[in-house]
Amino acid sequence: MVATDVIEVTQGRMGYWTKIARDGVLVEISWKTDVSGYAVSSTISGGNQNESHHIELGFQSPLSRSASVELSSIEVTLILQNEGDKAELICNLPLTYNEFFNGPIGEWYLEQEEEADSDDYIPVIEAPHNSTDLLPFIWLHPPTSNEIKDGVLRFVRLTDPTSLPLYNDLEQSDTTEAKKKTATTFRSGSSFVKDVKDLDPPANQLPQIRHKLIANLNGQQSQEDIEACVEGLLGESVDSFLTSATWTTAEANIWQSLFVLTLVGGQSDQQLSEQLVDSLRIAHFLKLLIGKLVSLEYQLQRNLALNSTISIPDAVATDELGQQHKSKAGTWELLGVGTLKRARQQLKGYLPGELAEVVNVMPCERQESQETRVTHEDESAVLGGEHHYEQDNRQHTSANSELTEALHEVMAADAGARNMSNVVPSYKNLNQMLSGSWSAGDADTGWSGRDNSRLVQTITEKAARHLGEKVTSQRSKVWKELCERKQSNRIDNTARQRLVGIYRWIDKSVQIDLDDLGRRLILAITVDEPAKDWVDSLLNAPELPLVKPAKLEASDINSYKDIKSSNYQAAAAQYGICDPEAPPADTETVVVTINRIVVGDLSLLVIPKGYRGDAGQVTTAMADSQYNLVCSIAGQDIIYSEDVTKANKLTVIAPKTSSATSVGDAEVTPATVPTAVLKTVDLTKIKDFQGTVPVTVMSSAPLLCVTIEVSCKRGISDTDDPLLVEWQIKTYDRLLTAYREAIRKYNEAVAERIKFASTGRHIEIQRDILIQKSLDILAPQPGSYEPFESLGSWQDMSWTYESRLLNVSDPNLDGVASTNLARQCQLDPDCVFKRFLSTPAADLLLPVQPGCETSLLFDLQFPAPWVGDRSRTPVTESTLLIIEEILGPEFKGECSGKAEILPLDKTEFWSVRLPTSMLYLQQGPMLPQSVTSSCVPVELDIAEPNKEEK
Repeated sequence: MVATDVIEVTQGRMGYWTKIARDGVLVEISWKTDVSGYAVSSTISGGNQNESHHIELGFQSPLSRSASVELSSIEVTLILQNEGDKAELICNLPLTYNEFFNGPIGEWYLEQEEEADSDDYIPVIEAPHNSTDLLPFIWLHPPTSNEIKDGVLRFVRLTDPTSLPLYNDLEQSDTTEAKKKTATTFRSGSSFVKDVKDLDPPANQLPQIRHKLIANLNGQQSQEDIEACVEGLLGESVDSFLTSATWTTAEANIWQSLFVLTLVGGQSDQQLSEQLVDSLRIAHFLKLLIGKLVSLEYQLQRNLALNSTISIPDAVATDELGQQHKSKAGTWELLGVGTLKRARQQLKGYLPGELAEVVNVMPCERQESQETRVTHEDESAVLGGEHHYEQDNRQHTSANSELTEALHEVMAADAGARNMSNVVPSYKNLNQMLSGSWSAGDADTGWSGRDNSRLVQTITEKAARHLGEKVTSQRSKVWKELCERKQSNRIDNTARQRLVGIYRWIDKSVQIDLDDLGRRLILAITVDEPAKDWVDSLLNAPELPLVKPAKLEASDINSYKDIKSSNYQAAAAQYGICDPEAPPADTETVVVTINRIVVGDLSLLVIPKGYRGDAGQVTTAMADSQYNLVCSIAGQDIIYSEDVTKANKLTVIAPKTSSATSVGDAEVTPATVPTAVLKTVDLTKIKDFQGTVPVTVMSSAPLLCVTIEVSCKRGISDTDDPLLVEWQIKTYDRLLTAYREAIRKYNEAVAERIKFASTGRHIEIQRDILIQKSLDILAPQPGSYEPFESLGSWQDMSWTYESRLLNVSDPNLDGVASTNLARQCQLDPDCVFKRFLSTPAADLLLPVQPGCETSLLFDLQFPAPWVGDRSRTPVTESTLLIIEEILGPEFKGECSGKAEILPLDKTEFWSVRLPTSMLYLQQGPMLPQSVTSSCVPVELDIAEPNKEEK
């Protein structure tokens, strides 16, 4: 065996290297180191199946110094080796069966530690050099002109699909079931190719001819040599074979058989699918060959053609990608191809920060300060609870996650990652482009890596400022607790020099850079109400479910006008009101008895407020009928003079005498016995009378009684009933107050459950739920997640939440409460999680795993996964440019086969200084001149009064 060394080694921390290995396998290796150069991230791609493998190497644990991957039929090994102040990346792969490649393909200098050469240097507390991920960012771009040319080699396309009867039948079928039925019918016919070996020669030998061409045509070959080799295998000229009736019929049947397998194929059809694909691949190569394509002289382009991907017409697919797809859980659409870059942070150490307090004691001076202690039990309990809550938060918030959470808050406040990445939701040729960078199919990308870094740097600096605002409030609490914890602080300076103590806050130094993860297919997913099911599962726990108070509208009460005597009691009981006020009576009766003379009295007879007179009677009673009575009620005069009888007095008539001894009888007439008088008269003028009623009663009778009875009807008119409206308003207001109180208690219980279930798991809960919801949207049937779980790059998924507008005018929501809620959402450190809980929709950007793009697109367009090898999965016409953007290299100039790649963007990184709530005491008067950009100390004479005031 022979080992071949590398002729040229790429210098620098980013590089690209390519080589043709055994069996014509194209190996492409790209790499990028971290800032120190002690770790490298590499991607090995290529092969006959367009594979891609990502590996991490490093000199420090847990990373390994070597790694091997299987690429098609060969094994590729990368080794990281230390050569003094340099590092080398060594590759090992087989070139032929008796020759292999082993040597360095890249080298770079390692970062050396810088030592401080100044006695005044303030040491930095070093931190472990471990990089942690922040957020992924995606920049979309259109295909280049060379990628479009490269697509001519990479894809096998059907020239005229309308010439195939099966295509025309499928085009007329509107549903998935109709297309599957049509394909099943064709499969039972004679035109379906059950085995390529059954075809007439040399069509039945095409798969074997393809493998022989890959093995025999190595290196650069002339057109004549290639044609001679092909004609020797075919047994006839290329042109005569392609134009023969035998191949024309066979090609049509192969294409139609392939249509059938995409719709109704099974696992038993795997070998047949490989035969059909290989037959069309070699036919594609022969058509390019007779077209005198110069690039076929180079092995790179020949391999592309011989390993080309089949392109199925769009009418065969059951689903279209060029539109938004809806499901019960949300929508998804194909966004396009973009460059995925992940912002990584590296904690470099801790630096002295802002001053907290300066303690200055002059010679022979004693300083004693008594700090006020909190003695009130309630206030101590509150402070203790807040301190405990802050400690819990600190336990779950490390130096690696603080900036990440701040980035989430900033991006949520600025409308999210979609706008941060300048992604404009406009659909054209299945590619979403940067605003202003798309002009045509061969447009160039308008953004460079430097622009991307500048954008992310702006975002991270804004997040650092946002984090600083939160830390400022935390610092005030920490300082207050420190003062309350100190009972006394005594400094006794008996020396001849002043003593100076400086309390300093500590800042973290974080280094951020962008890691280019390559081109990815991007899906845009919108999840409706992502937190709803999760919250419902908490509230509907079997052991103790929470029942939300029903709105007033549920009782058909939309306003006070809907309050009625038939429904107010049930509504009151619903909110726990035990003593609801009863509605006013429909009628009232007013009875007045008068036994004296009254003249125009307005206080005796009063119709209740809100009522009006409906009918009435007046009953008069006198003990003697010889008296008269006159009364006037509501303007109606009643006189009792015609029934008066004259009373007879007692009379005695002396007897008559006829003689002295004879006397007649005396005649005595007794007085008339008094007769009582009782009379009732209807009041005709009392109807619709309101308020006070004038009453007049005049009589000379010594004993009399006048009884007035008035029946009142509620309402001042038939259409105006203020008494009922007043009761309705009071009852509705009480019901609304009770509903708000019930909602408040319910929300408090909900918040407690959510807090208990989510403490320390905010990001984890959001990611898990969004992944599950995305699978529900992408999967054609519930539970059929397996093809999509492994195809999505879920760790690189980014998301943002749409804002829910608060309706302050909602009668069921207090305006002051809604204003406070809006203010709380702006200042609360858990604002992002609260947005998650209340958002109407979440917008996700999901990159697809490298090498899985073709399989995913097929799964999204067809009813079942591809029956054959996943590496041979066909694509549709509408996705050609997408696959080409992902797989096609960017060449300088024309496709010459030399694979001269455009230089990668220079790695850029920047530092961010993050304030913390940690505090330490420094001895001495040395202060930094600028706490934000420089750590060079400068002495400040604090002893002088004027300088202290200054």
